[in-house]
Amino acid sequence: MIGFVEKCTFRVSLTSSPNQHNTSMKHYYQLSWRVWLSTGIAYASLLVLLGYTLYTPEYRILAPFILLIIALMSITVLWKPVYYEWQPEGLHVRLLAFSKFYPYGQYEVEEDGTLLRRIRLRLFGSGGFFGYLGYFWVVDRGISLCYVAHEGQPVLFIHKPGKKRGIYVNGVKPEQQA
Repeated sequence: MIGFVEKCTFRVSLTSSPNQHNTSMKHYYQLSWRVWLSTGIAYASLLVLLGYTLYTPEYRILAPFILLIIALMSITVLWKPVYYEWQPEGLHVRLLAFSKFYPYGQYEVEEDGTLLRRIRLRLFGSGGFFGYLGYFWVVDRGISLCYVAHEGQPVLFIHKPGKKRGIYVNGVKPEQQA
């Protein structure tokens, strides 16, 4: 479902930081209107179905299952990446529901090609519709957390020094942008 993610844009601005990364770059993820439309239709359908089951006594037993489906679907929506930003002290990843910061002193950030044909197994997350969000088995890396919109575009691998497991985001290092 590659067509559902429309574009990723870069915004590069220079800063006057003396640290190792002297650029501040934001990489925005923008999903297609088709993703939002189909997600809205799915939520509306589930809410109508939930309302029907709550007001129909013989189907009331199904209400917890519908709530579970809504909750699981919401996890994927809330994990949607908004942007990541190179900052002088580390890499900031902003998701719809929360943010995560990876300081350069504790994490290494390296380019790792693309994930094309490297994702073998979805453990927990959404694979394809919203990009690759969640935990996946990646060839040569094992279990990895992915915030990847396009598996065919370059990815960055964020990990603790000496560790094989880590996090993937789309993009390239700031030095490669100029």
